[in-house]
Amino acid sequence: MNKKVIALFTAGISLSVLTPLSPITTYAEITSEKAVEEQVEEKNQAIGQQEALQIAEAFFGEELANAQYYYEQNWYRDNIPVWNIHYEENEGENWEFYHITINATNGKVLETSYDRNVEGEEPPSYPPEVTWEEGKEKADEIINQYFSDIKGEIKLDPSTKPQKPALTDQVVHTYQYNRVIDGVPLSNNQVQININGSNELVSFNSSWDHHIELESNAVNYTTDEALSLFQEKLPVELQYNSLDRFYRPANDGSGEMILEYALNDNYPYLDATTGEWINRQGETEEHGEEIDQEAVVSEPLQPKRMIQSIMTEQEAETLAREIAGIPEEMVIDNIQYYQDDHQPATWDLTFTETTEGQENYDTYSVSISLNATTGEVYHYFVNDPQLYGDLEADEAVVGYEEAKAKAIEIIKQFAPEKADNIYYNATEYNNNNGRSKHHLFTFQRKENGIPVRGDSINVSISAIDGKLVDYYQSWQNNVTFPSFDDVISKETAFERFLERYEIDLGWEMIADDSQENKETYRKVYFLDNLHVFDQAVYLNAKTGNWHSRLTDEIVTVNPEANDIEGLLEEEALKLMIAYGAIPIDENGNIHPEQPITRGEMVKMLMLANNPDPLYYYDMGAKYANSEGSFDDVTATNEYFSYVEEAIRKGFLDQEDENFKPNELVTRMELAQLLVHALEYDQIAGYADMFQHPYQDISSEEQAGYVAIVHYLNIMSTTSDEFKPEQEVTRAQAAQIFYQYLTVRGSVD
Repeated sequence: MNKKVIALFTAGISLSVLTPLSPITTYAEITSEKAVEEQVEEKNQAIGQQEALQIAEAFFGEELANAQYYYEQNWYRDNIPVWNIHYEENEGENWEFYHITINATNGKVLETSYDRNVEGEEPPSYPPEVTWEEGKEKADEIINQYFSDIKGEIKLDPSTKPQKPALTDQVVHTYQYNRVIDGVPLSNNQVQININGSNELVSFNSSWDHHIELESNAVNYTTDEALSLFQEKLPVELQYNSLDRFYRPANDGSGEMILEYALNDNYPYLDATTGEWINRQGETEEHGEEIDQEAVVSEPLQPKRMIQSIMTEQEAETLAREIAGIPEEMVIDNIQYYQDDHQPATWDLTFTETTEGQENYDTYSVSISLNATTGEVYHYFVNDPQLYGDLEADEAVVGYEEAKAKAIEIIKQFAPEKADNIYYNATEYNNNNGRSKHHLFTFQRKENGIPVRGDSINVSISAIDGKLVDYYQSWQNNVTFPSFDDVISKETAFERFLERYEIDLGWEMIADDSQENKETYRKVYFLDNLHVFDQAVYLNAKTGNWHSRLTDEIVTVNPEANDIEGLLEEEALKLMIAYGAIPIDENGNIHPEQPITRGEMVKMLMLANNPDPLYYYDMGAKYANSEGSFDDVTATNEYFSYVEEAIRKGFLDQEDENFKPNELVTRMELAQLLVHALEYDQIAGYADMFQHPYQDISSEEQAGYVAIVHYLNIMSTTSDEFKPEQEVTRAQAAQIFYQYLTVRGSVD
């Protein structure tokens, strides 16, 4: 990275540079001026192009010469005419980006966003000038200025408050104000405002239905009463699932499924007026179809082919015709054999029936994929344009029950060995409210009587003639299932879910009327996600803890250490703990006085630069079979991803064969690492350019590093000794990395 401004003085170092805000992407169709004028004439509007530009320039306080315009007659949110104005200018490392949408009838600003990096402007600082709480005052000002007509109808949603302190100067605080009707929030009608860490407006937008009509019903249950009803219902269930191991090799031991408690959302809403449990289609629990998880058959059926050998091409064609009833007049268009290490061998066949003069896309065809040994069908698809789209009036002849019975027979025919391990999941049934030409049925896999998340067989039956249209298996092979001995109770599991969710009251759109496509809203209590984790997690049914779906490590909601209160480094330690850079032991302690190791040091630095756990997981998983840069930090080492990323970034050198991750860190080693991270290692080599106050630094090799971290106030001391060989404690390291964060943005 090139340094923008570098001034080296014999007394110290002065560094300054602009750091841009993260851009908010806006897409705008560019329309010629003549085309715009023609569009404007089609619909009456009070605000012309030039007046819209004047409004935009007044809003941003900038001249927007050569701005691009797009006039919309029916803006998608409010069905009103609007002007979209887009301006972008790039010159070297300076840029300006502005976007604004203006109501063409009254000149009101409806949404806007901007980003700019202009030399001479003060860069954002760390820590941010304003916290989320402090930035709310600015957001309220925007509401008063641009949404005064609806400010009495909205309420700030507290769930937009971030769960962790900021780790960068590129902070954008989000404030969502939900519409309130009859005292109850309607969250899909809202105003959203984004304020940066310098307390400046970045963008705002709104979603508002001015024509919505909601029936006013009394709320007959308090939040506490609703909580009691949820605790009685206990909407959690055991299920098997798999970890998100995107790049893990097949032999890494990840073949065992996890046993988790998950929310059962069959009837997720408690009607706040009647106290009835209702599903997303508005059916009450009393009248909805019960899911009894009864298997399609009680015993496994025999496979279509008992011979344990790979079928020949001719045998595959013959069996496909027999199983799927494919007539002789349909000819083989394509047949291929597939085999890999992760899935059973298959034959994939395509049969066609082409009428002379038809285009290729009009060709009637059937595709089928078979297990090359047993003949089990993995996939079946009919390509016929007449089978898709919505039904015409009075066209349907096959009803739900008849189609469901046909789907079950297909399962028995296509997957006989799996028929005793699946049950019909009525909540996944889809017929587009009676309008589709298909009935789509989902049959869920279960093992040990427990559903397997993501594993199912989907069957589509024609609502016109009852024939099979589509069949697809999603099924994990070569996996094992843990027993459900010693699992926590449903009561305990639900209490853990209340760490992530709260009982909330709101208007929810329940269902669309099949004839009028009318939105129906009801006042309901529901479990509202508090977004307390920054990664995907699951509730382990055996440990009772939240685990990462990536690493399977235990993660904690808002982790706090018992042994840091009152320390000078307390805030810095809290920051490192929040992002997982410092672990908390089983007793809730981090041992701040304990010296850090080289591995811990690199992990802290890399998480300070990029705190996304998914990034490091993906890197470690993707290169799990690769040779590491150091002999003693292989792919199985907990610091592998962090060390490899530090090398890739140029923060570490590969001077030795071993990294020695468990050795303790000295102040000199940490100073050198931070200077590398700031990309001043070359400058540090010019030792004669620097002066420093330390009597114990005599070597030219050390002088540059020490001077840089001293004058940047990253590792300054109050004495004339730097103590280069002194070990660094966790508390000291946290404070040093915090100081590093305060200057990092200004020296990029």
